[in-house]
Amino acid sequence: LIGTSSVDGFQQGARDDLECQCFFCPFKNRQHAGINEVAADRGFLRITHAAMNLQRFARQPLCGPAGEQFSGAGLHVACALIHHVGHVIGDLATSQYLCRHARKPQYGRYLDELSPGQVFEHPRGFTFTASNMLDFARTFMQCNPLYLNSQYARDCGFPDLPASPQMVFNVTLSLGVQNDSEKAIANLGYYNVEFLRPVYPGDTLRAFTKVLERKDRGADKPGIARIRTVSINQNDDVVLQYERKIFVAWRGDRLPTTPAAAVTIEFPGDTSAQIHLPLSGAPAQGLTGPNTYFEDFSAGDVIVHANGRTITEEHMALTFGVGNSHPLHFDRVFSSSLSGKMSGEPIVYGGLVFAWLDGLASRDVSEHALWELGFTEGYHTQPAFAGDTIGALTRIVATQVLAQAPDFGVVTQQLIGVKNISAAQALDTHGADLFIKEDTKRSLGKEKVSDKIFEIERRLLVRRRAAPGAST
Repeated sequence: LIGTSSVDGFQQGARDDLECQCFFCPFKNRQHAGINEVAADRGFLRITHAAMNLQRFARQPLCGPAGEQFSGAGLHVACALIHHVGHVIGDLATSQYLCRHARKPQYGRYLDELSPGQVFEHPRGFTFTASNMLDFARTFMQCNPLYLNSQYARDCGFPDLPASPQMVFNVTLSLGVQNDSEKAIANLGYYNVEFLRPVYPGDTLRAFTKVLERKDRGADKPGIARIRTVSINQNDDVVLQYERKIFVAWRGDRLPTTPAAAVTIEFPGDTSAQIHLPLSGAPAQGLTGPNTYFEDFSAGDVIVHANGRTITEEHMALTFGVGNSHPLHFDRVFSSSLSGKMSGEPIVYGGLVFAWLDGLASRDVSEHALWELGFTEGYHTQPAFAGDTIGALTRIVATQVLAQAPDFGVVTQQLIGVKNISAAQALDTHGADLFIKEDTKRSLGKEKVSDKIFEIERRLLVRRRAAPGAST
């Protein structure tokens, strides 16, 4: 039966192309590029040809020597069986062929695909609007009227409502995930975060990442990549820059990732780190509390923020709302397929946890802040999941009067996050250990705090109560 198809159904044309000429074959007139590829599939195609010939034979009447046609239950059963087997074998061959040749794009980078000096220009960009800026500020419980009240912002000297630094930070980080960290096992920390310019409604940000360092522990073990990410506005002015470390596995025998687009401009990192802010203005009274001016903070103060925030499955939509494409945060099939403590329900994207903690603390520590200068270093010490309730505490690290801006001072703070325990109870239970960095506790002979999920040091530019002179 196979012999009814000439040369097994193939005719060889050009050296690199084979074409099926069998009129009843599902592969008829399809070009199969590459001799090696077709040779590997020849077995599947032979099965398909045999099955289709069986079906064709089964549909013809069976004749005797005098031309009489034979019929009967046995013949009908045999023909039906041949017809059914032909379909099954044909469908199987076609399915295997499709599975083998289906495109399976992969995003992010494995450790061996990240090289020091490598630069990525991230896709899409993000346009800020008054609507999405206000939605973000309210969703994450921001209490500084600078991010909620456009008239207050103008009174402070801004031309329009600025986006909250948390939104700028989350959007910038998320823009880079598709290229730099969608294959990451974990985000290990944030370093040297600097907010250099406000973002206003109508501004569009683009992001770029440069690989600074790669630490290998062997091809069978995950390693650490240190990267620097920068976002710029539509005028190519640097808005935000920071570094972070990501924990990434080697590719091994997994599919390679999709190549990144060519970089169109030189990496835009701003080494001068000059902050562009209005330092004049007289905001309206009565919109903020009386005890969050610069003078109200002293080194060593600990502030226990009263409210907590229960996270629901809303976090999955919010993750993609800022553009983060890592499936660990919204794909239950993916998260359940992992091993170890990462396996199970989708993990809440850490940037959202940080934003909620910032919001919970805002009415106590940043109501009179004109600007988030940046974060020195910060770490997610435990994952959070839907159903967890988080709380926040702040410790004042230092205060500094600024000669060049006498109406303001810098307040350095340590923001701590806890989960499934109130902030007050966490302080009563763990005391000063809450404020010791988790990665130093082993050397100090201390146990890690199981209730603690986040720690970061931040610097705020805070308005003084009694302005000693006019700002410039």
